[in-house]
Amino acid sequence: MIITRNYKISLTLNEKIYTIYSMKQQIKYYIRNHGDEKVIKVKKRNGDIVEYDSGKISTAIKLSMMETKIGIDSSLVNKIIEKITEKLKKCLQPVSVEKIQDLVEEYLMNSPRKDAAKRYILYRYERDKFRDSRSERTDGRLLSDSFISQYKHRKNPMKQLGSFVYYRTYSRWLPKEKRREYWWETVRRAVEYNCSLIPTTKDEAEKLYDNIYNHKQFM
Repeated sequence: MIITRNYKISLTLNEKIYTIYSMKQQIKYYIRNHGDEKVIKVKKRNGDIVEYDSGKISTAIKLSMMETKIGIDSSLVNKIIEKITEKLKKCLQPVSVEKIQDLVEEYLMNSPRKDAAKRYILYRYERDKFRDSRSERTDGRLLSDSFISQYKHRKNPMKQLGSFVYYRTYSRWLPKEKRREYWWETVRRAVEYNCSLIPTTKDEAEKLYDNIYNHKQFM
């Protein structure tokens, strides 16, 4: 009876030791495979902080690709998402939705699928217009980021001499980014300043921006 009891006790202790050992192994495995993962936080337009969801980016890119003749390239979508995710992991503060959308544009434009990039830019612009139609803008800017994004990747309309004069005389130095303004940034600054002097609608500001950017009108 004593032997049986001791055997039962010994067996129970062995089971406990094995359970603890298994738990330690599982913890080590998790740390090894997930320990370096960082929870990416995103700041929504209304100020709320939420966790990063790469699925939303994937859906947006695929919808843009669906609007092209070539269609969806799932492999490219996954590569772009991986690059964006790795970049966002380096951010110490919550990332804005606009920043993520800018990265999508950048990687699409740097890929062979510039057709999808154009569709994505138009998609952003239409979404922004729809959003603005429901409520007034709260950032105080007449020219939205999605509207401006249509001009970011366009070829500078100025010729060589014009570009030289522009960068020497009118392009402001941006200390934080350690570079001078691009043409699209200078036009935005000038248009928004002048529109702040007199009542101007969003459509009027956008038309003025397009005219000045393409040298059809001067201030």
